[in-house]
Amino acid sequence: MAFLDTTKDAAQKLADNAAAYFEVIYKTTFSFWSLPEIPSGGNILTGAFASLLLYFARFQMSLSTDASFVATLILAMLLYLIFICGILVAFDPHVETKVNNMRRLASVACVGITLGAGFIVLDRVLPWIGTVQRWFEEGPKADLMVASLAAFAAWCVIGINTLYLTLPRFSAFGNGRILVWAALCLGIVVLGVGLVITPNGLFPS
Repeated sequence: MAFLDTTKDAAQKLADNAAAYFEVIYKTTFSFWSLPEIPSGGNILTGAFASLLLYFARFQMSLSTDASFVATLILAMLLYLIFICGILVAFDPHVETKVNNMRRLASVACVGITLGAGFIVLDRVLPWIGTVQRWFEEGPKADLMVASLAAFAAWCVIGINTLYLTLPRFSAFGNGRILVWAALCLGIVVLGVGLVITPNGLFPS
């Protein structure tokens, strides 16, 4: 009975975390400077549901899923993201509160990376990775293409949000600043998803 109660509590906590995760996704756009105040991009990347997506993405790619390794990989990725986002935001003259907006951009990147991981996990029920690997022969090129396609799928989700949430609706199509940041975010997400499905992550062999 105690085991069932523990399982039920764990399932409820995961469901609550998943709901919070998708609530963030529904609000995420490429125009990060207009997003509401976000505590930290790390809250998205290291949340229980997002961490499971990263874990199962590596599992789906038949990579090491050692808990301590995955935890270290997530922390290292977060540090890289913060550094990259901090540098990029510094070059946008229209961003006034650099630190707050760096955190917002990191959050957008975290959402993109975890969504990309989710599309890799989706291969379990809707197989697509095997086809890519056959086309490009298994190896670094195939892994890069898998990461790129998963990242692009995640980018499309955020892009749809951006089109619908930017007022007037669909005005993002004609906003050069949003288009530039959308392209930059795609690059960041491709890099992040690529690191998730790299055998040694950010660490040397």
